[in-house]
Amino acid sequence: MEKTNTNHLFIVLKLLAISLFAVYIIWNITYLSLGQLPPSILLSATGVPAPTTGLTRGLMAIGKGNITESLKLNPFSIPLIFLLYFQFLLLHISY
Repeated sequence: MEKTNTNHLFIVLKLLAISLFAVYIIWNITYLSLGQLPPSILLSATGVPAPTTGLTRGLMAIGKGNITESLKLNPFSIPLIFLLYFQFLLLHISY
């Protein structure tokens, strides 16, 4: 009985994932066909930006030495630099 419930849950989650992916594809195709970059679905639906919004620009600002600009774009960019650095050190030490 438990295996049957697990199978049903897996099927429901799989259908949900496929449906959400289809919505994402349609969302992007709609905006790209209008010649516009698609806005974030999370931002459009809730008004809250995604946690990764501005991360690339924040990392680029750190690369240019502009720490305050990086913090304005995405405060997570500075901890990410440290995480990447320590990960590099761990990989380098283990080999």
